[in-house]
Amino acid sequence: MKLSSITTKYTLPIGQQIVEGLEKGGLKWFKPFLENSLSNAPKNAISGYEYNGVNFWNMSFVQQMYKFKMPLFASANAWKTVNAFVKPEEEKNCFPIFYWFKVKNKKTKKNDDDEEKEKTSYYRMQLKITMGYNADQMDLSKSNWTYPKPQQKTKNKVIQNLKIEDFVKNQNGLVLKHSNEAKCYYSSTLDYVHMTNKKNFIKTKNGTNETLEYYSTLLHELIHWTGHEKRTNRFEKNKKEFKDNERKAYALEELNAEIGANILCIYFDLQKTVNKNSLAYLASWKKYLSDDAIFIYKALSGSTDAIKFLENNLKTAKKVKKVA
Repeated sequence: MKLSSITTKYTLPIGQQIVEGLEKGGLKWFKPFLENSLSNAPKNAISGYEYNGVNFWNMSFVQQMYKFKMPLFASANAWKTVNAFVKPEEEKNCFPIFYWFKVKNKKTKKNDDDEEKEKTSYYRMQLKITMGYNADQMDLSKSNWTYPKPQQKTKNKVIQNLKIEDFVKNQNGLVLKHSNEAKCYYSSTLDYVHMTNKKNFIKTKNGTNETLEYYSTLLHELIHWTGHEKRTNRFEKNKKEFKDNERKAYALEELNAEIGANILCIYFDLQKTVNKNSLAYLASWKKYLSDDAIFIYKALSGSTDAIKFLENNLKTAKKVKKVA
């Protein structure tokens, strides 16, 4: 593989810093944003499992309708495991919780003489409904179960960086969404970037602040966005190159995104070198670097191509706006 002069000049020093950081070890990646507050997401009160699909909406509506303190539900039997019992006056006021489960069936084939020839097994999904109760409906006098403390309201400590905001906002074709969901990701299927709200970003034990973590995460997802077939088609190229090792293709894409984000953070003067939380994150992919000397350079060149695309796409977006 021949490295371009641009890749060598601008990204090789960063690559060397990354390798040095990985070799030192001992770094741990810290999630730079808060989980959803318990007051927001409907959960099973006993297992902590977050309800999804129809249960998410149903439990959310139930909480609002009955003004329960928290959307924490469980079946009467589940509540009994923690010595909590339904209050007599609440026994009739239960709410459906939906579960899908597999049921094994056997199908018998018959021959021409109407005799059983063979039996084959197959599975089908069956819906089960369990009636549940909110924590407010339970007698907890003999239970050691207590209401979880909701998280304190967080304040937005992210300092706005107009250069990055404009760089992202003016990307032609980008769909960027924000919500209180405690996840940041790029959806390749629906082709959009999702960010948790700025107020959810926190300092990490690796010394990075809220502003750096928000924008480095945003730029990380933006690099992922460039890999779509409508842009650099990087995802498909990685799949072909590592068709026998999907995990390695995924590792390369994560390196592309994290290295690209660091380059952009340096470009926008948010940091001087690769930040420690990124090094800790990249360390999780170290095993894919140790046996492939050129792997890191593929990531470096891939991130450089992504940045080039963003720069050109920004110019295109500006031209379109001028014409309009």
